[in-house]
Amino acid sequence: MLSKKTFAFVAISIFFAFAAKGLKAERSEGDSLKTFKTPSVSVTAERAVVGKSPAPFANLSKAEIQKSYVYDDAPALLSSLPSIIFYSENGNNVGYSYLFMRGFDQRRVSVFVNGIPQNDPEDHEVYWIDMPDIASNAENVQVQRGAGIVNYGAASIGGSVNLTTSNFVEKKGVKFFTGAGFQEYGGSGEIKQSVSKTSIEAASGLTGNYAVYARLSRINSTGYRKNSWAKLNSYFLGVARFDENFSTQINVFGGPLNDGLAYTGLPKEYIKDKSKRTLNPSYWDYDENGNIVYFTNRRKQEVEEFSQPHYEILNDWKINENLSLSSSLFYYTGDGYFDYDGSWAKDILKDWT
Repeated sequence: MLSKKTFAFVAISIFFAFAAKGLKAERSEGDSLKTFKTPSVSVTAERAVVGKSPAPFANLSKAEIQKSYVYDDAPALLSSLPSIIFYSENGNNVGYSYLFMRGFDQRRVSVFVNGIPQNDPEDHEVYWIDMPDIASNAENVQVQRGAGIVNYGAASIGGSVNLTTSNFVEKKGVKFFTGAGFQEYGGSGEIKQSVSKTSIEAASGLTGNYAVYARLSRINSTGYRKNSWAKLNSYFLGVARFDENFSTQINVFGGPLNDGLAYTGLPKEYIKDKSKRTLNPSYWDYDENGNIVYFTNRRKQEVEEFSQPHYEILNDWKINENLSLSSSLFYYTGDGYFDYDGSWAKDILKDWT
């Protein structure tokens, strides 16, 4: 993520798909019960189908997500699927987390939300921290391992992740959630880590042709490593209109965030030391004899503050019984800063000159 730079891009992706059934009530022969299909907005990216698509993939349903998700970053949630591992910079899955698929890092894994690409156009990274608590609104997540069934581009050599948010027509009412967790480690008996989450959701359900949904949440973490705290605010606002042959959904989501920098790793020999493995250095290096030198602890002032709003308009037009047209319009903008201490560099430069 770059300091004091704004990026924005607008794109429209359109594809044609053939559908066997419409969004209407159906009556099967010999059955007196009607089966209703709830209105939905199609996702613009191709999704694999069991028994039809020649690609290895796995799905996380809404029920499975609700069962396992509370506050963790999305990579931690996805790590339960085959061929995926992840790591967290601050050590407790809140803040900067990264996934690997089939040995490839996120720059080679295409990530989509409602069929819209999330890989940064400059470095191809995926900054999940800019979408805190997005799993609360996930209807389904499909992970395709490998290049996939459509041309996702060069970034998809490792695979692809397609997260679909809910159309929230089944939700109605207000929901409030709050919870906290604490952990002691190192044998001192002192509580050194805590995570808390508070959220409120409100949904109108399907009222006439419209459905409206809103969520506000806050996730706080002290971090496992020193000065690796995170304060992640999150919002999601969705409005949808459903007509007989046309559906439109508008989503706005994101979250202003603050966190302590923790991107520098640790020497391997620190991992088994209960006190050293919680350190958060700004810089360290080995000398020619393999000894650790220039180990500088990170200051409390080394922090960042970012915000990346996401704006989406999703359309689904059922032209006839066999033909439908889907489109998506999206716009992202980002702003923020980070502050780090590079004073350790003068000692290294002194030795080099």
